[in-house]
Amino acid sequence: MSYYAEQLPAEQFIRIYRSYLVAVTKINVLTESHLEVPGQTLPIGRKYQNQVFGQLKVRHLLRSPQA
Repeated sequence: MSYYAEQLPAEQFIRIYRSYLVAVTKINVLTESHLEVPGQTLPIGRKYQNQVFGQLKVRHLLRSPQA
């Protein structure tokens, strides 16, 4: 997967999990633990969270669920 991640434009694709690369333009919903693209809900690995939120620059928009 690393090979493919290096071949794709970093501003258009993001690695969200060990085995998932996602086109940024396809992301419909983003939470701290997963994202949704058309027809799929995909997990965001803890290892990749900082990279995902840093690249998308939206971490400040996310809220923790109220208990």
